[in-house]
Amino acid sequence: QRMRLLAQRNGITLNSLMLSSVNILLSKYTGQNDIVIGTAIANRHHRQTEGLIGFFVNTQAHRTQLSTSQSFEALMQQVHQDQIEAQMHQDLPFEKLIDDLEVERDASRHPVFQVLFGVQGFGTSERTSNNQKNYLRPFQVEDVYEVAKFDLSIFIDDSEEELAGGISYATSLFDKETIVRLIDHYVHLLEELTKAPNRAYNEISLLTSVEYNQLVYNWNATEKEYPKDKTIQELFEEQVAKTPNNVAIVFENKSLTYQELNEKSNQLARYIRTRYEEKTQSILLPDRFIALCLDRSLEMVIGILAVLKAGGAYVPIDPTIPQERIDYILEDTQAAIVLSQRHLDEKTLPQNKVVYVDLTEELYKKEDNTNLDQHSESTDLAYVIYTSGTTGKPKGVMQMHCNVMRLFTSTDSQFGFNEDDVWTLFHSYAFDFSVWELWGALVYGGKLIIISKEQAQDLEGFYQLCRKEKVSVLNQTPSAFYRFADIANGLGQSDLSLRYIIFGGEALNTNQLSSWWDYQLKSNLETRLINMYGITETTVHVTYKEIKKDETIQSNIGKSIADLKTYILSTNQTPVPIGVSGELYIGGEGLSRGYLNRPDLTAERFVNNPFATEADKAKGYTRLYKTG
Repeated sequence: QRMRLLAQRNGITLNSLMLSSVNILLSKYTGQNDIVIGTAIANRHHRQTEGLIGFFVNTQAHRTQLSTSQSFEALMQQVHQDQIEAQMHQDLPFEKLIDDLEVERDASRHPVFQVLFGVQGFGTSERTSNNQKNYLRPFQVEDVYEVAKFDLSIFIDDSEEELAGGISYATSLFDKETIVRLIDHYVHLLEELTKAPNRAYNEISLLTSVEYNQLVYNWNATEKEYPKDKTIQELFEEQVAKTPNNVAIVFENKSLTYQELNEKSNQLARYIRTRYEEKTQSILLPDRFIALCLDRSLEMVIGILAVLKAGGAYVPIDPTIPQERIDYILEDTQAAIVLSQRHLDEKTLPQNKVVYVDLTEELYKKEDNTNLDQHSESTDLAYVIYTSGTTGKPKGVMQMHCNVMRLFTSTDSQFGFNEDDVWTLFHSYAFDFSVWELWGALVYGGKLIIISKEQAQDLEGFYQLCRKEKVSVLNQTPSAFYRFADIANGLGQSDLSLRYIIFGGEALNTNQLSSWWDYQLKSNLETRLINMYGITETTVHVTYKEIKKDETIQSNIGKSIADLKTYILSTNQTPVPIGVSGELYIGGEGLSRGYLNRPDLTAERFVNNPFATEADKAKGYTRLYKTG
């Protein structure tokens, strides 16, 4: 009744009202504001055709350009006027329109629109069986048609006082559950639009209160405790006390035990503090940056640990990157010290800041090798990793110790890493995947095999190394692993020791895993494949999904890990329904402090959390990261 009265009050037809509402529905489902819908018209406006028997129906395409601030009433008037103007051209054969527009034909879809809509009949004044008026009957699943000529066909039956509707849909594109949800959302949308027709339509949600609570709160009831008073180096030192004689790191034919790695990083940490004070006339305080320009080596890991033990934050620089990028990072961080190696002299580094960390240096003989006092806290910066900006200008992401600590406690129940695991440090230490590889090994007491650039580029050689070293945890980008799997399957050797293969860094195509599944079957391996989506700004990993052999979905990132909250939001930051595209926002633990020296970009990407409860606010979950 509200719909009929609203149409009457605005001097428009029920058809215009319903078409306007479908435009809004499709806009909210697709995230688009330029919608084209097809309608069928009788095409009997000439007196000569009124009494003729025959098929005169023509098809018209109605294009509606919506404005997000537009009210439903304003949109109805716009659509109604467009329909009136369209009637003036209803004689134009649709096929001629297609020819004149030179639209490229595609046998799999309609050339102009993929949604057909229509209102049929005139209202009567009938009542329901219990003598109560029922103006809107929600669509029933049994109303859904079997055969679809379009992606979606929506019809409203106005032959009785009660409105009824039916939807025909392409089963190759939609499943039944999706259409049932769409029906529920459309009914809810009609109720909300007719209650407040002057309200901007983008402020009206498709979600019922039950759906809203499920998406925003129930599915984000994610909490996981972690040692908030500990730093990364403290966790490492605890592991040293447990397994001092276990091999910690290996590079080519050299290795260090946990005790040896700890002692050498202690020596370098003391040396860093001394040199920092000499250069700056002040002691090294938390959140001060020490740059590292190091090749993959034992010294690289020693250097990272030493900076943390000294109380600073490390800034990894890959020595193979262009000189101008190195210069930019050093200028942006104002690093007082740059740890480097003598064979990297071809790189132009500020010599007054360089500290050489080669294991042949005298400092490893002179400095005290016992643990230092703790010079940093959990909320202090641990590192800054630079990522490429869209404008080509790198941006430094600031990560705290606590972000790394909670990364492993939040994933511990899924993996159960231990002292028997053998990891590879395959990726550049300037890429945040390395944070997972490095500390995943060292905080659990595992062995870390540092992969040289030559080994990383020779995948067959790398495969043989994984066999020889009995690697149990392998972290790979999907594109690298596809080639690794082909090699493994081709060689047919069945003595890999892999417990986990963890994907990250790019989208996974499960259809390209067939070589691996063949190899795993022949080798009787019980390797688990895990797809993890993540972003540098949210500390390596955000979601977790175990991939099974029968997976056919192109990309499935799974669910958020235990202490993160994820939201799919529309352009005005409101939650969208299940199956509707939107932008991913991330909250909870793990969000970085922001971008170094970029308060504008930090404010743009780290936004206020409108869903924060009082409990969330007490824990500091007041921000969301806007992934873009």
